[in-house]
Amino acid sequence: MGARQPLRAERRAPPCLVLVGLLLGVIQAAESNPSRTAVCPGYPDVRREPQGQICSPSGRVMTSSSCSWVIVGGPDDIIYIGFQHFFLSCGSEMLIIRAPNQPSRKLCGYTTPESIRVKGGNVTLTYSWKFWARNRFQLKYEREPKTQPVVSCNRTLDDFYGVIYSPAFSSDSHLGAAHCQWVLDAHDSRPLTLRFTVLNLDIGDSLRVYDGVPGDPLLPHLLRNLDYTSNNKIVSVDSPSSRAWVVYQAVPGTEGRGFNATYHVQGFCVPWDFPCGGDSGEGAMCYSTVERCDGNWDCANGADEDGCHGCPPGQYPCGGRGIGGAICYSATDRCNYQTFCADAADERRCYSCQPGNFRCRDGRCIYESWVCDGQADCVDTSDEADCSYILPRKVVTAAVIGSLVCGLLLVIALGCTCRLYALRSHDFG
Repeated sequence: MGARQPLRAERRAPPCLVLVGLLLGVIQAAESNPSRTAVCPGYPDVRREPQGQICSPSGRVMTSSSCSWVIVGGPDDIIYIGFQHFFLSCGSEMLIIRAPNQPSRKLCGYTTPESIRVKGGNVTLTYSWKFWARNRFQLKYEREPKTQPVVSCNRTLDDFYGVIYSPAFSSDSHLGAAHCQWVLDAHDSRPLTLRFTVLNLDIGDSLRVYDGVPGDPLLPHLLRNLDYTSNNKIVSVDSPSSRAWVVYQAVPGTEGRGFNATYHVQGFCVPWDFPCGGDSGEGAMCYSTVERCDGNWDCANGADEDGCHGCPPGQYPCGGRGIGGAICYSATDRCNYQTFCADAADERRCYSCQPGNFRCRDGRCIYESWVCDGQADCVDTSDEADCSYILPRKVVTAAVIGSLVCGLLLVIALGCTCRLYALRSHDFG
């Protein structure tokens, strides 16, 4: 065998070539990560397109830094932000969302945040981190222009009961400007009752109820005009006929969801309500599950509050403990101008008063002897209205005291007479 040739030394690239290779690698890595270069060049990434996607930098950066995005929006535009992925450690990462006339939102954690809706102006997102940044969050945004289409919802309903509601009440996708009209014709001789169970109107939104049908030769008979001041209230509207029409208008950019309502002819309860029973008088004829045991008498006979909160049947709960520590009261303790409950629940919303009492127009009860006595005892002074005569209470009091004194003197006189007669009979016996 020949002598082994020595191994040739491995060729090494010059240091300058190594440096150039590293530089090209850095450039290639930067170009392969456009998200990093687009959002973290030292100035915000401005987004003017109507919709798009934003995500945190995908490459590891072993330094503390931050990235910013600005979603451009007009004064009447609405910007929706929905998160697809969210995983930020609160100790080292934070996403801050800023918008005009709104408090800043600071987001972190491992729970996907709810969608965000911003009305008017630009939205700025700032993502800051320590140690490194990875694929920590991803979101989509969409800008709704101010020239949004108006939702039309004209309907004619000819049943004797039913449900009507605004478009946005059923879906957020219909939130915005709307012009709706419902024509209700029960084809019945009985009047129609509308009950608005949910009201969520924004400033500028309107909800009007008219009697009859549109196009009558006479001027429309407005029954009720509702706006944002009626929100979170249950409102009932009675039409004198079996026909009515409802007009709902929502302004562009509204944040109100509108309303939900039921309608039915009087004397009939919709299938999901319960009848009060008996003579309703001025009270409701039906009550819903929401009105059951809510502390307010909706039925004149109190059927919606009967036996609630642990009270036996035929008794009604006080809001606070009543006389003797009792928390329930009977029908005879109600509306007699003698407060039984500590919160006076037994004297509120009186549809009728106990015998010997007078019902004020505001629903309170006072003693019947106080009517037309020259002194107003009802808050609305209804106890002194329509009085053909006025007898001051002082005169009544003096008359009663005088009668008592005269009666006492008469008893004394009769006693003396009987005593004298007994003595005379004894002397001549």
